Amino acid sequence: MTGGGRHGRGRGSGKGRGGFKPNQSATRTSQRNRSVSAAKRQRISDSDSNVSEIADFIQSVSRDDNSIKVLVDELLKNQNIRNCLIDVFRSDVFDELQNHINTLELRLDDMEQYSRRTCLKISGISEPETATFDEDTDSKVLSVINKMIIKHHDRKLSLRDIGRTHRIGERKKGKTRDIIIRFISYRDRALVYSNKKNLKMVNDEQDNRATLFRKARQLKHDKLINSCWTHDGKILVRNLTKDETFQIKTEKDLTRFLKLKISSDVPETDNQARTPRPAYAKSSKSLSVSANIFRPLAGLTSTPVTSEVPLRARSSSANSNKSY
Repeated sequence: MTGGGRHGRGRGSGKGRGGFKPNQSATRTSQRNRSVSAAKRQRISDSDSNVSEIADFIQSVSRDDNSIKVLVDELLKNQNIRNCLIDVFRSDVFDELQNHINTLELRLDDMEQYSRRTCLKISGISEPETATFDEDTDSKVLSVINKMIIKHHDRKLSLRDIGRTHRIGERKKGKTRDIIIRFISYRDRALVYSNKKNLKMVNDEQDNRATLFRKARQLKHDKLINSCWTHDGKILVRNLTKDETFQIKTEKDLTRFLKLKISSDVPETDNQARTPRPAYAKSSKSLSVSANIFRPLAGLTSTPVTSEVPLRARSSSANSNKSY
């Protein structure tokens, strides 16, 4: 009885001290669920708030865009503002197009000059008085070249060295038309042209390059450059100090040489003669500017070249190597 009592008390005591209580675990789980739900609701609320702010921003931007459109429309109704905008855009577009045109013209000119590198033009070869289609210009040209131009050279040209010859220009009474020669080899062309001293050789350039070369020669005459010449269709100019050579493609390239002419032979005045000059100024000179240099570039002209030789050969690609 006694032992049973102790055993019974022991079981009862153990259950009282460390027994499982399911109500506490359920309470903790419920609290965690409530906290998670609250966090989710807070995040949803924050998202809704952000969406609302974005919507308000979009509406404000839309209102601003409409305001800008209204403002632009009002500005464009002003004719003066429209004219100013048109002038600005027109100027930009025009300048861009003009630069593009100038570039294309230079490229085309270079291509034309390159295609003429094997050509020469000879003037003064007699032409029949009556029009004929069977004139043998090949034989006439070869005769002039071999007997007059390269007569002292061992190399003689034949028909196989010439691609084609023909007269150019309209036939006019009392005027002999020039003959164009296209050589098969550039070397043969260079051989003939290098002996141009036996004839009156003049560059037969295109109109624009011929004008540029005349103006370059005028600069040489005015002592603004040291020399000028042409080679393979290129106009070359050497400056006064002889340390640089420039290729001339446009009139703008010539303007760099239009510098002031300075003269040092200005007489001193009485005051200048009586007043001693400082040491640092003893090497300086009085300067005067000549008014001749202010002539427009377009007014430059060249002096014609004269010769007693009736025949003259011209280079169709401006290949003269002679300096003026």
